[in-house]
Amino acid sequence: MNDITGCRLFQFTENGQLKNIIGSVEPGFNLETVSYSEARFNWIYDIRRDARGNICVLDSKNFALRRVNVLTKTIETLAGNGKPGYDGDGKNAKFATFGSNQNEYFDGPWALSIDEDNNIFIGDTQNHVVRMIDSRDHNIYTIAGNPLVKKSIKNDVYEVDPKKVSLFKICSMDYCDGKLYILEWDGDLIILKKLIR
Repeated sequence: MNDITGCRLFQFTENGQLKNIIGSVEPGFNLETVSYSEARFNWIYDIRRDARGNICVLDSKNFALRRVNVLTKTIETLAGNGKPGYDGDGKNAKFATFGSNQNEYFDGPWALSIDEDNNIFIGDTQNHVVRMIDSRDHNIYTIAGNPLVKKSIKNDVYEVDPKKVSLFKICSMDYCDGKLYILEWDGDLIILKKLIR
């Protein structure tokens, strides 16, 4: 379970007993791999379990994606370096940056999802795009949206080019049966039926 403003993760047993507290109420960041006791986060907006049983953590105000390895009890940074931007497409995700809008109370990326092949999808909210980390090469790609989008743009119901879709404020995502469901803050639901980078 994630404590957003408390910058912590809570791990429970199957019986509901508290097992571990990962992180501190004081925000921080670790670029390198660290133990549970050393881990620091800065507002965790979303968490998901991957195909290998690890927990992916959207460390949003650090503009990073982290992975909790439950076997080794370590936290590794998969993407992002703690600084905002929009860079890294086609390269190793560790060198990617994610969007920021300092006028937003909830800054950084908001949404996270993972498919059955362990590809990771990040709703890069402030850049108005969906990014995918390919599990085969760990490179990151923009698969939908446009960073230059304006709020007034309305989506065509039958738009076939995902790069032309308006994703002004991605607030949630989920993946099921070959489709990525993207929920927009203003109420639109966008479905990517075929995931192509």
